[in-house]
Amino acid sequence: PPAEIASRLRMSRGAVTHLLQRMEALGWIRLAGDDRDGRRKQVFLTPEGARMARAAATALRPGTDRLKIDLNDNYLKEGLAFLQALRRSLESLNADDGPGGSRP
Repeated sequence: PPAEIASRLRMSRGAVTHLLQRMEALGWIRLAGDDRDGRRKQVFLTPEGARMARAAATALRPGTDRLKIDLNDNYLKEGLAFLQALRRSLESLNADDGPGGSRP
């Protein structure tokens, strides 16, 4: 569902809705009502969208391959630990509804 996509990407629902509408207009996704809950929508990747996703992954491959060469395992592990700590911290802020704040 779009709300789950927004949450996972840490984007506003409005921004994701706009993005999904553009992707649907390009034929990359199909939006449909949720059979279990008529108020919600589900997002489906179209064959054209799958082709675009593969093309994007292929275009990014040289860069990701270069990163694998340039960065050793220890550097990556340290970076991963930092990113995990940053994510926990940001999620904590989000759960508290902002720095120093708490939900009513």
